Amino acid sequence: MNWKSPSMIVLYCIIGITILSFSLISVVPAFAIVGSSGLTIVFGMLTWWSFINYLVYKRKKADEKLSDAYLYAEEQGDEDDIKNFTYDRKTERKLKWEKINHILAPLTLLTLTLFSVSLIIICIRIM
Repeated sequence: MNWKSPSMIVLYCIIGITILSFSLISVVPAFAIVGSSGLTIVFGMLTWWSFINYLVYKRKKADEKLSDAYLYAEEQGDEDDIKNFTYDRKTERKLKWEKINHILAPLTLLTLTLFSVSLIIICIRIM
């Protein structure tokens, strides 16, 4: 992750505006809507990036499996063995848990995004 990229600078600015808005709620209650909107944008951006990273991870693992299948077929001397390739049970379980661990961050951020949207709705109804 490039910490000095333009998208990260925008994220830092939105985080600053969000913190400032939540700090000024006691002065003007309308800052609650601004802060909640900023929080939603921040969580939305983080969710988007984490889902992109998850898809990259998934493609990388699929490429690795295909590469292993080609190596297996080459060892067997038959190209049709690519379709029949599977990992052993221990490796399958390990890959399954890795996949679950990599999807947890995007799902958590998606949940936080939904909570921040509900926070906007609550702030609007209170106003």
